[in-house]
Amino acid sequence: MEVMKYFTKEKLFRYFLSLMVIVSFMFVVSMVGVCTRIAIKSKVTRIPLAGEWKIRIGDNMEYASPAYDDSTWDTHLLPANMIQYALRKGGSLKGIIWLRKTVRLDSDLPEEGLGLILGRMANADQTYLNGTNIGSMGIFPPCEFSMWYHTRYYEIPESLIRRGANNVLAVRLSYNIFCEVLGTLAITDMTDWKKSRAVTEFLLIQINYLFIAAGSTIFFIIFFFYIRKLTAFEYLFSCLQLISCLIILLEPCNYWNFYGDHLTRLKVLAVAWLSIALFHTLFLHRIYEWKRRKIEIALSVYAVASLFFIFSIKGEVGDLLPVIMFILFSMVIGVYNVVSYLAALAKRSPYALLYSLFGLSLTLGGIHDALIYISKISGYKLDLLGYTFQYMMFPYSAGIMFMGTILVFVSRFIGTADEIETMNVKLERMVLERTEELLSAMEETEATNEQLSLARDALQGEMDVAKRIQTMLLPKEPAIPDYVISAYMRTAVAVGGDYYDVISAGGKNWLIIGDVSGHGVPAGLIMMMVQTAVQTVIKNRPEIRPAELLSLVNDAIRKNMRQMEEFRYMTIIAFAVSEDGGWRFAGLHEEIMVYRAGAGSVELVPTSGVFLGLQDNIESIMGDEYLRLEPGDAMLLYTDGITEAWRWGSVRDHRDAERDQYGVARLSGVFQDLGACLPEEIKRGVIDSLHDYECDDDVTMVVVKRLAQVGQ
Repeated sequence: MEVMKYFTKEKLFRYFLSLMVIVSFMFVVSMVGVCTRIAIKSKVTRIPLAGEWKIRIGDNMEYASPAYDDSTWDTHLLPANMIQYALRKGGSLKGIIWLRKTVRLDSDLPEEGLGLILGRMANADQTYLNGTNIGSMGIFPPCEFSMWYHTRYYEIPESLIRRGANNVLAVRLSYNIFCEVLGTLAITDMTDWKKSRAVTEFLLIQINYLFIAAGSTIFFIIFFFYIRKLTAFEYLFSCLQLISCLIILLEPCNYWNFYGDHLTRLKVLAVAWLSIALFHTLFLHRIYEWKRRKIEIALSVYAVASLFFIFSIKGEVGDLLPVIMFILFSMVIGVYNVVSYLAALAKRSPYALLYSLFGLSLTLGGIHDALIYISKISGYKLDLLGYTFQYMMFPYSAGIMFMGTILVFVSRFIGTADEIETMNVKLERMVLERTEELLSAMEETEATNEQLSLARDALQGEMDVAKRIQTMLLPKEPAIPDYVISAYMRTAVAVGGDYYDVISAGGKNWLIIGDVSGHGVPAGLIMMMVQTAVQTVIKNRPEIRPAELLSLVNDAIRKNMRQMEEFRYMTIIAFAVSEDGGWRFAGLHEEIMVYRAGAGSVELVPTSGVFLGLQDNIESIMGDEYLRLEPGDAMLLYTDGITEAWRWGSVRDHRDAERDQYGVARLSGVFQDLGACLPEEIKRGVIDSLHDYECDDDVTMVVVKRLAQVGQ
């Protein structure tokens, strides 16, 4: 009954408000991480490096050479823990391991450079590509310093990349008790690489500084309270566990070797973990006013014995089993703390409702990370219902515990809320005054809403007009002598950025197709500028080469885009048609699909020009190319709105490109099946094949077929 009297309705309400503030803070921090994770999941296809790697114990700098023959080396699946392999092959807990992997880098990879992601390595590494060092982290023995919690991000110089050929990746890795490569292993473009590095450093490193700052502030507050009241041992034990927490929180973001050597560093961490378990238990006994002298004596004896054991460790193979047993016994203390929290809740002890959630987070986070250390030391992968213990959770659970500590202090000084009661009368009067103001503001808002509705309707009407104008600019009945043409365009929004045109001028026939990046009004405006420029140039110079045509169009739209402050690019290809079935073309766009009637197969013709709108003076880097359509041959031109369509029902973050994306291969297959048909039938077949796919972008295609007989 005394406990229930303590929790009055007013106090419970204030506790609830404080709790909501803290939960909101943690939610915002979590959402920052989650949203940033989503942001880096671009459409870039990473080159995965996970899988089999060549591995060897020993140290020889010749292993970095791409010409070195590693065929006799062992293989090991990465990412993984390799301590068991090191013990089996080297018989020691410390040494040097070399890892090698041969990767083929295609010639069509981004030219702005590539980045390497090699996961978290224990302990130090030197990484080589094709025999040249591209990065390192940590310090090798004898002045060893581990960077086991830091993901390796190394920039690959363009001069080292062998495009269209094999590239040899070699990693020299020092190990000492920990021997592992965990996390993402991949090669990606620089944009994706920079975003991934920023997110990883925030979630795994920088957020710890936030928790350290919060913990340090709380420590000094509690320490000053203890100085004022030396008999309040709950403050003392709270300070001691906070110091231990800060040591552990500093570990993941530590860039300084102030421990001297790796073994000393691990011993300090072991003492910190032991201290958290012990001092947290003593803190619980004091805050809940429990008299458990026998348990505290047993804990003291265990603490002294553990300290002797920790400082007697020499880092030898024989120490592994005792260390694992020490971790397991320390986990028992954590389990005892969990039971204590549940007992406090059952007994409705003071502060139990406030503190149990946060204290349980700290304790469970410690148990979780203890299992990770067991996995690191033993080399065995721990799996609990599909969950693998890889990432340390203690920093986040410690942050939650810090928030809980603040909440307890709020509850102890809840008396300040009494001042709020004296303000109620004033607030009620202010509420009445404010209500009158709000009623007046609501009337003004309703009038404003009506005006906004009229403006919205007018804007929609203007968008409809823009769409009709854009549609009217398309060729009504595209025709080229001796060919049958069928075209299709569907915009993702009211105004699109796709473009196609068939132009006859000066006895010459032209066919153009393109795609402005993005969609909507800006893309549509640029599309119409391109169409106007193309038609103007062709009608004035019908004999112009395709490459020269696109160069002039690029100069025109570059100037306009600078004035509009719209920086976009456009894929485009322009064809000049000859009477003998020849098609001279230039530009960079999707692959050209040509159905060869004689072979009954589809040929993919790549384009090798440049995008429009990205740079000036492109004529010197763009040339004309040539293909020929025999009688009965057909050609399919399209935009990426078709090939990048996703199957309905596929989940965005769990899509598989081969299974869920429409893709070039599926389009080529449909074209091959229908290649002997008329262009209209081919077009309809492609549209029908998209029935099960969601097109997020503008969709455009042009099907051209040369008649079997001239003049047919």
